[in-house]
Amino acid sequence: LPRLVLSGAVAAVTKRILEWTKVAACAERPVGVAFWKFGDAASAWLSMTVLPPPPPAPHEPKVILLFDGVCLLCSTFVHFLLDHNADQRIHFCALQSEPGKDILTRHGLPLDVSTVVLIDECGAHVRSSAALRTLRHCGAPYCFLYALAALPRPLRDFGYRMVAASRYRLFGKDDGSACRRMTKAMRARFLST
Repeated sequence: LPRLVLSGAVAAVTKRILEWTKVAACAERPVGVAFWKFGDAASAWLSMTVLPPPPPAPHEPKVILLFDGVCLLCSTFVHFLLDHNADQRIHFCALQSEPGKDILTRHGLPLDVSTVVLIDECGAHVRSSAALRTLRHCGAPYCFLYALAALPRPLRDFGYRMVAASRYRLFGKDDGSACRRMTKAMRARFLST
């Protein structure tokens, strides 16, 4: 992306406006506070929707998705990610497995957590934040769903909890009777004991 560089009169005027609004915001004047809140919201929206995620560094840790190993909805989501995560950075682990419990403990999460958990370079994420951050690693059009992260977390998590509360009743439990054929590359993305 090209860098935006302001020069001349535009830069001088922009600098004065920014300085004035900064002083106004510090003095808690409504117009200054509103200007900076709008700027923060616009910046967050741009970074979540318009700007592409930075390319992974060679030493960047892998992204780990912890999921409920007996939930059929969760297993379907994992299979969706296997098909749509082009850079193959996401690795998977069942919450109930020993590696899953170790990861939860390392990140200070309770062992009885009954939600999807995403561990990435920014730390541990749960519920709707984990699901949306996971979709960010998928190709278009699914990555655009990450824009829903702009909604307040309590609202997003309410919707997530509504689905999670009835996931076994609506989608059933994975009894292991129907397995997908996994390639060696797919199997390598699952953390095992």
